[in-house]
Amino acid sequence: MGKIKTFEEYASAASKLGFTLLSVSQINGKSVLKVTCINHSDIIQHKSYAGIYTGAGCKYCYRDRLRVITRPSVDDIKITMSKYDLTFIEVDYSKPKTWVHYICNKHACAGEMRSVYQSVKKGSFCFWCGIEKRSGANSVNYKGSLVNTPIHEYARKGLKEWKRKIIAESNYICDTSFVKANGNFAVHHLISSHVILDNIVSEYCAITNTTTTALSFEDITVVKSIYDIIHKHITGVFISKAIHKLFHDMYGYRHNTPNQYLEFKSDFQKGWIQFKR
Repeated sequence: MGKIKTFEEYASAASKLGFTLLSVSQINGKSVLKVTCINHSDIIQHKSYAGIYTGAGCKYCYRDRLRVITRPSVDDIKITMSKYDLTFIEVDYSKPKTWVHYICNKHACAGEMRSVYQSVKKGSFCFWCGIEKRSGANSVNYKGSLVNTPIHEYARKGLKEWKRKIIAESNYICDTSFVKANGNFAVHHLISSHVILDNIVSEYCAITNTTTTALSFEDITVVKSIYDIIHKHITGVFISKAIHKLFHDMYGYRHNTPNQYLEFKSDFQKGWIQFKR
């Protein structure tokens, strides 16, 4: 095998694996063959004669065979489509990845869509469905259905007195780290204020058989008074601004609960949460 052979002998060995020999080079005492595969004639490959001798064929043919073995069947694709309420049109196996064509029944007006099958399996298949998943109550920045309304502005402005009370009771000691805050502090709602307001308005509308947009001035006045009474008894905690940000980085900015804070505080004091002062 180490002996240099004739071009015809190299060509004969290469042809048994479906290669066409173009040239032979001697590199570091090894015979390197420049070949093309009959199935991938547009790609030039370099193979050692030792590899050819031991049966190392075309890597692109190997990938094609592997794709055929592992590619999903049309029946499997249709099952996945039905799971997400998609109408299957066709599948394209000609590319390295399996591409599928379909219609999202929820957004049929958007027409035919096309995506890699693995993305569809993971739930990523429709641009418009993706927007809906990140909008409204599903958004990480969701501040309640009443944001930018007069009731929301009233609730937001009314926080000042509530915060002063929490700060006065804290003696400027962070509730999480027990370290005195030097100016950089925050008052954390154990229950998100927009959740309190949304719940009050929702229950009030259900009792009075009205809607949020149809609330009269008298209705809003009643809602405000109920909010003042309930919010007055909602506990807040005085914590450093950096720890407050760390909490929301971990738990998000919406639908926060007292249990989340208690869990965070416990983990922080046990040293399980990395924090740079």
